[in-house]
This record gives sequence, structure tokens and C-alpha cells, in this order.
Amino acid sequence: MELGTKSLRKGETQMDKSRSSLDLIVVLGKGIGPLWRYGLRARIAMALLVLLMVGALPIAEHAATPLDVTVTRQGSGSGDFVEDLSITKLGTSRVVTAVEDSAFNLKLIVWSVSSSGAISEQGSDSAGAISGVEVTNLGSSRVVTAVRTGSGNLKIIVWDISSSGVFTRRGSGTDGAIGVAEFITDVIAIVPLGSNRVATAIRTGTGTLKVTAWDISSSGSVTQRGSATAGFITAIKAAALGSNRLVTGVLDSDSKLKLFVWDVSSSGDVSQVGSGSAGTVTGFLSVAALSTSRIVTAVRTSDGSLKVIAWDISASGSVTRRGSSTDGDAGDISGTALSSSRAVTASQDSAFNLKLVAWDIASSGGVTQQGSGSAGTIGKVRITNLGSNRVVTAVQDSNSNLKVIVWDITG
Repeated sequence: MELGTKSLRKGETQMDKSRSSLDLIVVLGKGIGPLWRYGLRARIAMALLVLLMVGALPIAEHAATPLDVTVTRQGSGSGDFVEDLSITKLGTSRVVTAVEDSAFNLKLIVWSVSSSGAISEQGSDSAGAISGVEVTNLGSSRVVTAVRTGSGNLKIIVWDISSSGVFTRRGSGTDGAIGVAEFITDVIAIVPLGSNRVATAIRTGTGTLKVTAWDISSSGSVTQRGSATAGFITAIKAAALGSNRLVTGVLDSDSKLKLFVWDVSSSGDVSQVGSGSAGTVTGFLSVAALSTSRIVTAVRTSDGSLKVIAWDISASGSVTRRGSSTDGDAGDISGTALSSSRAVTASQDSAFNLKLVAWDIASSGGVTQQGSGSAGTIGKVRITNLGSNRVVTAVQDSNSNLKVIVWDITG
């Protein structure tokens, strides 16, 4: 149901409601007396006041003015069949996709993106059997993958990528069992903490949340540091808040959105310092950092719609919910930040097509939907930024093949 019509009585249209409101304005206006005789401007001002009183002019929860923002599709590239996928930027003109291929093996592809938005494959590499993958970058020539291995355990692998697209596999590290996803949600997340550390967040074999810090040397060797746990969860997303803090967004045992803030000390110890929560989420969520003190979450609500919420995180780790805004029905969801005041979501809409939406976040935390763009039928979707006005999506197309698309966001 469209926003602005949810408060209508059965059988009532917006025009009926507005007409009833105008009738009420006349009654109230004539009752006020002298104001009604002050001329057209006074009548208009009084009409607007009464319209707000009776609800004919609904007050948007984000309370900001939409801008002339455009989402323009640029070049695209294609790959083979994928079971799972992830994407990260590599500098300002390349992205890396990490996928679970048709043989259930890990495959990485580096893509070059031109200034005009054309995209082309540079090189690829592969590793062994997996059942789930996430990837993040450590600078402009190194990525780290986090996978659920064929035996069900967490494994992270460091990869260096040359300017010509050649992959070199470096060190790796392993941890305990990763629980199986209860739906089609993610149970692995990985984020960079500076240039030589990453943090993983997983759903363990017993269903609890576990966050672990890993140090990556200049040569690519991996050292596991501290870890910490939280309660039962069914899905995970994460975002870095600088080099010593991250936030995880999870679905708890009641399928409600919960945020945990974690600090990581210089020695790698992990401690939970704050948390926040919201309503019921049906399967899909995303977390993106606008700054070290503000994030946005994008979730699929209990009625199936996309909802974007802004949150502030204090120096001590306390979490405060700010504004929010909604869009139409959504399936899988991914989000990224373009700046401290703009985010972009990529989701599967009600027709199973790809939809991108730009959202502006005011200094007060209000959220305003801006421009949007769309493409064809998709399954899973992931998004990464390439600067302040460009994003790249990685999706399963209608045949479950990999497709990467470049989009420019202007305005």
C-alpha cells in the first residue's frame, strides 16, 4: 500500500478524505469568524493548518526536501553461474567479486572500471570448496576473503592483486564452525580495521554471534587475535567505524534487528561496548557506515517493505536511533555509503527486478528518499561504492549468472 493512504477508512479514497477535510475547513473557518474575512492569504494559511490537524497532509517522518538526484546505469560485465557472491572496491577504479561458483568453489574476479563507467574483467583466481563467501579490501591492491569451507569452518585468505589483474594468494587463517543459515541470509561478515587488520563476524555452530580480530602482516601472513560473543542470531551484516571499532547488525532469536558495537584494542582484544534494537525483520538486512559515528541500516520489514534507518553511535559506544524512511516491497538488500550524508541501497523489488535508491541523511538524522534506478530480474545482490558518485552492483541475473553493473549517482 502506498504511503499516505494507510490511514484511509475502507472504501475511502484520498480525494474523499481531502474533500471531507475541506468541508471541515469551511465549518471551522466560518466558526473562527474574523480570520475568514482577512482575505485569501489568511484563508490559505488557516486551510493548511487544519489540513495538518485532520491528516489530509500527512507529515513525512524524514521531513526533508527531495533533490534532483539521478541514478544512471553505465557499463556492465557478466560471468558464469554463481551460488553466492560478494563485492568490494579496490582503489578508485577497480572492484573485486568473490563468488561461490557452480562447482561450489571460491572464485575471485577483478574488474577495471573506466572514467566513463565501462567495466571489463582483468583477471581471476580460485580456491577450494566453500558454502558462503564475503570479501573486503585492505588498500588498493589487497583483499581478504572470509568463507565457510567445505567442512563448515571459517577460513580467511589474503590475496594480493597486481595492477594488471594478477592474483597472488598469501596467508590464511581458520577458526571454528559456522552455523548453517536458517533462511537465505548471510552468516559471515568481514570488515577492514585499518590497513593491517580485519574483523570477522559469524554465526557459530551453536547459533551465537562471534566477532574475531585478525592481523595481516605486510607479507600477507595471518594471526588470529581476540574474540567475543553475543546471543543467538540468524543473520549478520557488519561495518567498520574506523580502525578500532565495528558494528554488527543481526537478527536475534525473535527476528528483530539488533545492533552491537565492538571495540578492538591495539593488541586485538574484542569487547562489546553498546547495543541498539528495532522491530521485526524478515530475513534481509544491510549495514553501512556514513562516518565513525553514524550508520544506516536497510531492512525488509515484517510487511515486506524496505526501510532505511539512521543511527548515531557515541564515543562510548551507545546507540541512538534517528530518522527513517520506507520504500516498496523488497527481497534481498545491500547498502553502501557515498558520503557522510548519502547512502545507496540495492534491492530486489516486488517484481524481482534490481532497484537502486539514493537516500540523503540530514545532520539531524532525518532520512529522505532521492532518485532511483532499475534493471532486470535478479536473485542475490551486493553493492560497493567507487567514490562519492559511483557504485557497482554484483547480482545473480535471471539465470543465476554473475552480472556486475556500474551506476553513477548525480545531484
